[in-house]
Amino acid sequence: MILSAADPVPTVAGILALGRRPVDHLPGAYVQFLRIGGTEWGGDVQDEARCEGPIADQIRRLDDKLIGHNRVAVDFTSGPLEIRRPTYPWGPCNS
Repeated sequence: MILSAADPVPTVAGILALGRRPVDHLPGAYVQFLRIGGTEWGGDVQDEARCEGPIADQIRRLDDKLIGHNRVAVDFTSGPLEIRRPTYPWGPCNS
């Protein structure tokens, strides 16, 4: 996270992982979420978020956004148990 014990200057990885506001030291050190309506270029913006902070916070906020926008269809008429089908399959971390 620093160059060396003799030269305690933070590295880029150190700033991204431990810095409170990495974007203050590294312009562009953020993730932007953008949801566009429709399937064509130039559609209306439906939602937007700029995720800043340490990389762990950025990932957490982006993950929350993606989960919130993943619609789930529920079929409870075709069998004895309900069947849930998300628009996009969830990974092993979100099961």
